[in-house]
Amino acid sequence: MGLDTAGRDTFNTIPDMRLAVFVVDGVADFGLSAVLEAFDMADALRTEMERPPAEWTIHTVSLGSSVHSARGHIIPTTPLSELSGQPIDTMIIPAVNVLGAEALVDLVSDAANAPVLDQLRGARLGGVHLAAACTGTYFLAEAGVLDGSPATTSWWLGPSFRRRYPRVQLDESRILCHGNQVTTAGAVLSHLDLALSLIHRASPDLAERASRFLTMGNRTTQSQFIVPEVMARGNPLIAAFERWVREHISDQFLIATAARELGVTNAACSARCGRTWRCHRRTSPTISGWSGRCTCCVPPR
Repeated sequence: MGLDTAGRDTFNTIPDMRLAVFVVDGVADFGLSAVLEAFDMADALRTEMERPPAEWTIHTVSLGSSVHSARGHIIPTTPLSELSGQPIDTMIIPAVNVLGAEALVDLVSDAANAPVLDQLRGARLGGVHLAAACTGTYFLAEAGVLDGSPATTSWWLGPSFRRRYPRVQLDESRILCHGNQVTTAGAVLSHLDLALSLIHRASPDLAERASRFLTMGNRTTQSQFIVPEVMARGNPLIAAFERWVREHISDQFLIATAARELGVTNAACSARCGRTWRCHRRTSPTISGWSGRCTCCVPPR
């Protein structure tokens, strides 16, 4: 191989790493930009390394020649058909700007997106490493490529994701999850974590350098943001219950006390906030110590 004494590929004998960022109409502008910027940063920092990894060749691809982003920008793309026969090492699916779980399921299961799912299945069979963040993880799950694999998704989508894709080993508390030939990442900012994890596969040193320039820090969990799906969709009683309990976390209390303070009946508070209690006991290290305190909220055996 044409490496000089410093480890540089002087004769270009090491092949570039080829990535495809697969986008659809409605792609989230931040998610797409975060992925591209992270790899651009890594490529810029490669030149400062004594033994740099191969540079990346990145294609933004779709089923056609362009897509419209969530903010209406026209994004020129390379049709996937033009890359037929060319090796792709990794395919990344950024988020789409659809926050509601039902609308997201409708989107990924729509017949119009069947060709997208087919492309993902074909890429997996061809040995391509698949990666997705935030709502983009639904495309991987719908295609079946996450079955039997550990995965994460946006924290507020956990209950819906688990119901729709029971074969996936979901842990929505994690920012990153690595499975067999697949990587998933959590909510919006996790696009950067996803990109850095893929850079890390080529060079841990380069990933660490890029992380410093992007001021990412050491992020491993999104559990502190997790709340029940219904609360994430704006239920005011559950939001008020959440705040009240956090303020009284060190107290011994009954659900009746919280109900009285919130101005609702005991029955209404128990019925609507029991799910909040179950979710927090499962996902929050801080609130797991409540066991036995709010006895009326404990789920029935």
